[in-house]
Amino acid sequence: MKARAPGKLVISGAYAVLRGAPALVTAVDRYVVADDGRVASFETPEVEAALHLLGVAGPHPWFSADALRQDGRKLGLGSSAAICAASVALLHARTLPALPTDPNSDLAQSIYELTLSAHRAAQGGGSGVDVAAACFGGTLEARLNQNDGAFQLQVSPV
Repeated sequence: MKARAPGKLVISGAYAVLRGAPALVTAVDRYVVADDGRVASFETPEVEAALHLLGVAGPHPWFSADALRQDGRKLGLGSSAAICAASVALLHARTLPALPTDPNSDLAQSIYELTLSAHRAAQGGGSGVDVAAACFGGTLEARLNQNDGAFQLQVSPV
């Protein structure tokens, strides 16, 4: 089984979102592809955190982030978020008959929440706008709200 997740481009508010201002983020037409039928050649801290949160020992899904890189260098298109999102979708797919096609489905929300938690755990924080773009696609408005000392990302389509 394969899954893919898009990279992102933050249109505005890349750092202001961390102070509660809105950010606009859009998914780009470059994707990370994860493949559960291949052996992982590289493991990321974000996917390791997702496996831990799921209580699963592995194996890590194989992935290619080549579309979000040039000459072996990251392009700033959110490759770690896209790698984590595609991998989490595959981890869910191991136990489900089909992945959601509706971005508003409960399963899509579950994939997003797990990806966001794993990504933040591995990176020590962050707004999560890159994760939102990787999980939901499209163009989104995102805003961080602090609730009980924890930051919650509020996302809505534009």
